[in-house]
Amino acid sequence: MTDPPVEFLSLLGDAGLLEDGESPVFEAMEGGVASDIWRADLKRGPVCVKKALAKLKVAEDWRAPIERNAYEAEWLEIAGSIIPGAAPEILARDAAQ
Repeated sequence: MTDPPVEFLSLLGDAGLLEDGESPVFEAMEGGVASDIWRADLKRGPVCVKKALAKLKVAEDWRAPIERNAYEAEWLEIAGSIIPGAAPEILARDAAQ
């Protein structure tokens, strides 16, 4: 199995989602071409960690702005505020990613 992007562990720690000394188990989620998506099993329970890719996982050289992650997170937060439970809760965001 491929290791998750190194920044995932930093993001989880910076967001206060890891307990001291915790080493989460990561599992790559398959099927997407526009993002790296991983399940992280934490002591507090599983979370999904997602990173938009600038170059999509296709044979051609298809590219997309990674800023789309911010728009997706905002949409999920708005949808969840309008219809509680309709969207997953955003636990942390990395504006640089």
